[in-house]
Amino acid sequence: MMASGMILPEQSGLKLGTSFNEPFPVKSGVISKTLSPAPPPASAARTAPLSRRYRKNLVSQNRSEHPTSRQRSLIKSSASANTQPLGGLGLEVKPNEIIWRGWEPGEEYTKSLTLKNIHIKTQKIRYKVPSSRFFSTLFPQVIVLSAGTSFTLPLTFKPLEKIAYDDRIEFITSEGTFSIVLRGLLPETNLHLPESLHFGLVAAHDNLEIMFELKNMSTELMTNFSWEVPEPFTILPPTGSIPPRGSCSLKAIFRPLSASVFETHAICCYGEDNLLKKVKLEGIGKYPHLLVNTSDKAISKYHDVAVLDFKEVRVHDTAVRPMILKNLSHVRVPFKIQLSSFTPDIDRAFICAMKEGIVPPSSSISIPICYNPNVVGQASIDYFEVSPIGISSKSIVKCQGNCKGPAVSLSLPLLNFGLVSSEKEVTKTIDITNNSKCEAVYQILLDPDSTVWHTSQISDVLKSGETRTLHVCFTPIHPINYYRRLVILVHDQGPLYVDLIGTCHSGESQPPLLKPIHLDKYKIHSQRGISFYSPEILFNLLQGKQIKVDDSGCLMYSSDENEESVYNSDPPLTEYFDDAHNSEITHNPPHVSLDKLEVWLGQQQFDMDSENEPCHATLRMTNHTKGKITAIWMQDPTGVFELIPSSCDIPPLKSTDFRVVFRPNVPNQFFGAELECYASYKSMRDYKLVDDTTITPPWCLTVSVSGHTFSGKNNTFLPNVEIGANELTFAATPDNEDSYRTMLLKNNGTTPVLYQFNQNSEESSFTIKPQQGMMKSKYHISVCRLTPRKVETYESKVTLRLNDNGTHDEHLTLIGTGEQPELLLSNSGEMYFRPTCIGTMNTNKYTVQNTGRLPLGFMWKLQSTDLTRLSVEPKSGVIYPNEIQNHTWTYSPDIPEKSLFKPVCYTWPHNNGSAEITSVVDIPIKNRRKFTLRVIGEGHTGEIRAERSSIDFSCVICGSSSTKTLVLHNVSNCDARFKLSIEQFVNSQYGENPDENETIALYLNKSSDVLPSHSRTTINIKARPHRRVLYTWSLYYELINEDDEAIELNNRILLCELSAEGVYPNLEVIDARTSGSGASISKTQLWRWFSLDSFNSFLDADPEKQELIYSVSTRRSTSRQPSVHTRSILEFNFGAAPLDSESCFVSLMLRNTGSVVSEWAFLFPKDLQLPMDYWTETGVFDADELHELHIQDNKLFTVSPKKGKLNPGQNQTILLQYKHDIAGTHRIPVLFKLENGREILLNFVGVTVEPNRRYIHFPGSKHSFTPVPIGGPTPPRQLYEIYNGGSMAVMYELNVAPLVELQTANFDHPILTCLNPQGEVLPGTCTNVEFIFSPLEAKTYMVDIPIHIVGGDVALISFSGIGYDARVIGSNMPMLDQPPEFSGVPKTQTVPVPGQHVFLSEERISFGNIPLFSRKRHVFFLTNKSTDRPMRFSWHASSETVNDVLRIEPVHGRLEPGEHKLTRITFCAAGQPSFYDLDLICEVIDEIKMQEYHAELLSWEEEKAKQEVEFTITDQTIEEELTQQAMQNSSSQQTIEKTSPRRLNLENVLNKNLSPMRLTESVMTNKHTRSETKKYKTLPPIRFEDPLHLPSDRSRVNRKINMVLRGDNNEEWPQPLPPEPFVSHLGITARTHDISEFRTNFPHEGNKHYIDRMLQVNHPLPSRSTSEQYLLTTCDKEEKDTVIMIMSKVIRSLLDDPTFHDSVRGISEEKTPYFKQLAKEDQDKVEEIPLVTPRNGEDGSKVETSELMDQILRQEEEVPPTKEEKSVTKEKLSRQSSRSSKTATSVRSKEDKKLRVSSSLSQRMEMDREIKRSPVFGSMLEEILSSTISNIMTEAVRGEVVLTARPRVVALPPSTVKQQSQQQPSQNEKNGSRSASSRKTASTGSKKRKNRSHASSSSSFSAPASTGRK
Repeated sequence: MMASGMILPEQSGLKLGTSFNEPFPVKSGVISKTLSPAPPPASAARTAPLSRRYRKNLVSQNRSEHPTSRQRSLIKSSASANTQPLGGLGLEVKPNEIIWRGWEPGEEYTKSLTLKNIHIKTQKIRYKVPSSRFFSTLFPQVIVLSAGTSFTLPLTFKPLEKIAYDDRIEFITSEGTFSIVLRGLLPETNLHLPESLHFGLVAAHDNLEIMFELKNMSTELMTNFSWEVPEPFTILPPTGSIPPRGSCSLKAIFRPLSASVFETHAICCYGEDNLLKKVKLEGIGKYPHLLVNTSDKAISKYHDVAVLDFKEVRVHDTAVRPMILKNLSHVRVPFKIQLSSFTPDIDRAFICAMKEGIVPPSSSISIPICYNPNVVGQASIDYFEVSPIGISSKSIVKCQGNCKGPAVSLSLPLLNFGLVSSEKEVTKTIDITNNSKCEAVYQILLDPDSTVWHTSQISDVLKSGETRTLHVCFTPIHPINYYRRLVILVHDQGPLYVDLIGTCHSGESQPPLLKPIHLDKYKIHSQRGISFYSPEILFNLLQGKQIKVDDSGCLMYSSDENEESVYNSDPPLTEYFDDAHNSEITHNPPHVSLDKLEVWLGQQQFDMDSENEPCHATLRMTNHTKGKITAIWMQDPTGVFELIPSSCDIPPLKSTDFRVVFRPNVPNQFFGAELECYASYKSMRDYKLVDDTTITPPWCLTVSVSGHTFSGKNNTFLPNVEIGANELTFAATPDNEDSYRTMLLKNNGTTPVLYQFNQNSEESSFTIKPQQGMMKSKYHISVCRLTPRKVETYESKVTLRLNDNGTHDEHLTLIGTGEQPELLLSNSGEMYFRPTCIGTMNTNKYTVQNTGRLPLGFMWKLQSTDLTRLSVEPKSGVIYPNEIQNHTWTYSPDIPEKSLFKPVCYTWPHNNGSAEITSVVDIPIKNRRKFTLRVIGEGHTGEIRAERSSIDFSCVICGSSSTKTLVLHNVSNCDARFKLSIEQFVNSQYGENPDENETIALYLNKSSDVLPSHSRTTINIKARPHRRVLYTWSLYYELINEDDEAIELNNRILLCELSAEGVYPNLEVIDARTSGSGASISKTQLWRWFSLDSFNSFLDADPEKQELIYSVSTRRSTSRQPSVHTRSILEFNFGAAPLDSESCFVSLMLRNTGSVVSEWAFLFPKDLQLPMDYWTETGVFDADELHELHIQDNKLFTVSPKKGKLNPGQNQTILLQYKHDIAGTHRIPVLFKLENGREILLNFVGVTVEPNRRYIHFPGSKHSFTPVPIGGPTPPRQLYEIYNGGSMAVMYELNVAPLVELQTANFDHPILTCLNPQGEVLPGTCTNVEFIFSPLEAKTYMVDIPIHIVGGDVALISFSGIGYDARVIGSNMPMLDQPPEFSGVPKTQTVPVPGQHVFLSEERISFGNIPLFSRKRHVFFLTNKSTDRPMRFSWHASSETVNDVLRIEPVHGRLEPGEHKLTRITFCAAGQPSFYDLDLICEVIDEIKMQEYHAELLSWEEEKAKQEVEFTITDQTIEEELTQQAMQNSSSQQTIEKTSPRRLNLENVLNKNLSPMRLTESVMTNKHTRSETKKYKTLPPIRFEDPLHLPSDRSRVNRKINMVLRGDNNEEWPQPLPPEPFVSHLGITARTHDISEFRTNFPHEGNKHYIDRMLQVNHPLPSRSTSEQYLLTTCDKEEKDTVIMIMSKVIRSLLDDPTFHDSVRGISEEKTPYFKQLAKEDQDKVEEIPLVTPRNGEDGSKVETSELMDQILRQEEEVPPTKEEKSVTKEKLSRQSSRSSKTATSVRSKEDKKLRVSSSLSQRMEMDREIKRSPVFGSMLEEILSSTISNIMTEAVRGEVVLTARPRVVALPPSTVKQQSQQQPSQNEKNGSRSASSRKTASTGSKKRKNRSHASSSSSFSAPASTGRK
């Protein structure tokens, strides 16, 4: 056992010295894997002193199942190490493992093991021999090793058979144990190969090669291998053998055929046991993307052509342009470039040296294309195909260029030397200019040694743009006329001609002066054939009128009337060869000709000593004219050549021979000369013999003669001649036409050179001119002509012999072809059009290629009947050799049928200089060819349909857009070209008139398109409304042609109907609620203070353009006061409250009333300001900025949430808070921003009042009364509300002086009367100041009234009212029942309030317009929505007026959880006409909280009683004093909090008996304490129970008091406070009218109201004098005496004033305007005699008021009533309730007396009618019916009766008419009882059903006006 020591690698599962890529045998077709090494045990890491590298290897093996190559290398290096240091044991072992290889059985093998002590102390080592007998060593002994010493232990291995052996030897030291492995291994087959090969990205059809090495790890065995590789991978070689420890290099090839990911394994089978190893092969195939890019166009699609245009290139130059191949893929792309045309090699001008290559990934290469033109004026076109590897598509590059040659011109066409004497010299100049960009070589065909004409420079080179002046000298010898057409040859250009004329006179002969006009006439005469006649003959013909003179002065035959005087010159090259020698057909027949133009005299022997016979040659001159001519030769000035005779006369049409004699004067020399002969008519010798009209210039004949004097023994001079090109290629030439090229010879030597062109073939089609001669200048130009006889290729070998020596011959090749037009029509000459819509055009591209070498002119010819349906573009043009053109054919059917057309294309050879051909007639027939094309087309009728017949965009925000798609379907067999049109209709819901020029708010992504047959297209339709209207669009289509013209006029077809509504995000405040310090504010008051009607109207209005510029997120500014972009400005007035009051909370319920999502935000000034850096701030603030910063820093105004989003129909509550922390008036602008909508500037205003300040809060400085019609008898009473926002009661006084002034200014008529100009406003309450507005005229009245606050400020309020004439305005001015600002106040509550359990079904009730002395009733419900808390409620009045006109039942009550309580409210219209805006207060108490309060109060009282008899004496007097002071302050503070100024309102009113409540029920029994009674009569407090903490005080005592008040270490038990009631407000509005006025304004409403005349008697109309109207204050006795004394003096002074008397008298004389208000009271007053006069003391209202006040006072005193008082009260109540019954009884008693007097039936019926007409009877009947209906509704609410149940019909027995008439009353009673019984039965049946929910909305009802109708 080894308790401790080293763990060997074998124990850790790691076999050192082996590879991780071990071979594995194949068993049953399953390949087994090598298990991964097991991790070492935990103890190994703690005890084994392994090396750091070895530990790292073990850790890395534990991390991964398959080790990496680096890990394997580390393990191998560790296994192969010879030394293993055991640092923990202090030993070094070498080697760490002993392995025997290559052994044979029966042999003995020994190895040594060395142990070294590396410790500082001596160690003793013991060891155990190996357990097997195959390994042996020395007998075990103790090995003692000193420090640094070593010991070698021999180990012997004795194998017996061929198997593997494995053992170990164990060593034991004092530090631990370790083992050394002993192994005898057999030879094994092992190949080492990579685990994987990654090829990466490779282009499809490309191959990538990777070389890898296969190693034989065996040291003894030769290993054979073979590979199994799946496609697309290949390994070469597939088989082989590797010697021991040898290696082999293999090649892996990846060739993908598609764009895919390839991942597979290559299996290597090796060894005799067929061991297998895998190599993972990975590669990705990608399709290549090669883009061909040129300077003109980039292509990437098949059949697209990139054009590489070389423009114009100079002849014989080479231009290079790049063709860029860009590889857009991530793989390399091999490519090939080849020609795609049929261009023969002779015309190959474009060369691409690179035929193939590779473009690297994501890069590009540039391939040069060379253009080397050789034929001037020839356009070259060629096509190259770029083919990426593996892709069938090819990119085509079109190369085109033009060969540009020299453009040399002369400044003058003629040089006129005039008249010159014999042997005198005259010089003229002419400029020759090279206008091209290339050099030009020219040669003047003039012998420099000529006698008559000569120039100093015969040939030279003109550079680009160079101009050179030539000097031509004229030296005449004979007195004759001289004319020579001088030829100037230009290399690669046609010859230039200049005419030289001159006249020579002598003393003996004076020929006529030759002028340029004579030369022009001669050319025309020659063209007309007249020049063949001599002048004398022409004169005779002219005299004989056979010829005549035309307008230009030329002669013409008399028979040619219309012949034009225009000379048609031949082309320069044709004229050059047209000499009757070099051409078989001459265009201009010669007048005089020579049989030879070039004379070669050959070799002439020359001997200085002897006279040689001269060499000669014969020339024959022929006269072709009809006149005698004279020929004069100009002899050679050197005398070498001589013509004999020098002059001669030649008869007409005769010939004469001349002999050329060659007399050389020097030996070994070349001789050459040009001899001139001038032949003219003999009559031209004297000017007297000819007429100016018949003057004919002479003919100049030249002959070139040459020879030499070199003998056969002497060699000629060595020629130094440079030939321009040894091969001359001609342009394509039609048969029997000519083509020309020039050959340039350059003499670089100093001696003249003889040249001679010899053609090998005598019948050659090539002609060279001149063929021989002498080069006396540096350059010589010869012109070669090709005239093919048929269509074939011509090639001629020409020998150029120089200096008459064969050794200097140069061989030239002339190549040309005879061509005819060849045109290739694609698709075998057929073209098909797809079905085409009638009226439209279908276009096809048809390819035409010129496969010949000729540039062809073409013209398409169509039949006349086909011109309307078929056309082609271009109709004619030029197509160059090898060019491919796309001709556009257009097919326009007019009827639905198939059509066949056969157009013909005519072609002919095109010449650049030829005239333009416009018709087939002009085409030359010689080389014309025609090609026929078959065109097939079919016409159809188009039709388009839409998949949807209507599209609704719904609501779209104005300025934004909404997109929908419409699918169009072409149901026809042809393509349909359509055009969409939109017709817009606007329907404004706001009454706006539609604008005819309004922009169409519907946009299409395409309004026209071509829809292929049976296909679909999607139209994106975008609706973008401009304003808030309803848009309706009709989408039409019409079929159009290519010119966007309708095929059929006025034939629009409806496709689809579309609609959209332009909207803006719309919000509306649907409810508002206050809490905190504003709890006493009613909803109406809050609605007015916050101007919510205006706010809603602004939100509903359309935004301005400036408001839509910014969104909520971009509404920012760098200014502290951002600019305002809206004119909508409102004020949110939070009212006023004392300092340190509870914050005012205003909850606004916002509803998205629109149909789109609305995003809103409240933006404070800080929200609008962009954050700026500190250095940008100036630090200077004005007062407004400081005020706003002060408010924002203290957060006096807050909004929560400040922004939000509402979906359509969604609600959200916004909480606005104003803190009363700082005294003063606070105002801050807040921008309400609606995304894509309105901007409204809200001024938040709040007032915090100092504690001792008397303050009345005025929401505004203006007030408008409701408009009142003029002429009304009783104008309504109107109200103006003032509010006390402080903590002290305030007395107010209105200064009525402005009202008096207004009355005085209006004929002393009281326009505006204040009924209560002074009064008192309690803290936290409102008071209504009553006004009567009585307009006198139809206009607007305005008056400013100061309102004085006693002990406070004075406010100036501007009142305005409008008077209107109802007769003029009529129904346009409706009679409103409430002020307009109250119309938008919501009737129901939607804002949730925390802690609210009882809800009103209506919070605002409008009774509408009511006539005086009538009642109107309304019911609503109280609902307890709590599920477990019972509630108690009670109603309270907020003003005196409430008790005068309203009564409510029940006044108080209890609501169980979930219970609904029906409440009836009655409005009694009495007094004078008025507007009513009343407020009822409902206090709700939670009974569970009240019970808890009582229990806590009882415990507190018991504790208080206990503490009154118990006390503790301490020495902490200071603490007692502080505690007492704190308790006093706390009690006073609690008293203030309990009896807040706002809460004292109703208590003060009720205690003073100013506003008793008129109750309709019995007096309430009060079983509660006085505090509970106050609770039911007061409003909730305006402060929280926990007041705001003020800043700390420096006084220690004050800080201690504050600490006690805050409850810090406070052990006192304060007295419990009753729970605060929840307050709800019920608003009542109504307007009462005078009866006559009501019947006038509401004629149809009179039947709905009952006029109670009892109310008319009990409430007589008040009448007060004018002096009583403005009685402001009461006075005592002293004040009264003072007033009387002053007034008496004033009156006395007026009575004594005569002016006053006169004024009084004048008043009666003034004409008074008629107003109904100024009539006398006696005339207007209508006295009504009441039917029942109430007795004194029995006034119902007074009795009722006194009784109610007694009850209230009794409740105030908190004394329960006694039995006697209860009985008295009951009697009073019974007397009160039976008041009407007593009155009715008295009336009946009187009527009974009358009945006893009269017994007739008529009197009895009259009595019944009088009873029914009595007011008592009507009032009683109304009460009965009202109670009946109320009872029925109560039963319905309770579920006792179902109002919707079908009534039962009870059949009655038949009866006679008499019985019916006699028993009618009884029958009515029975019917009533039966109906009641039926209702009872129905209600009984309904009890079994489930109770239905009652009506959520209350109903209004009133008694009918007539009892009979009831």
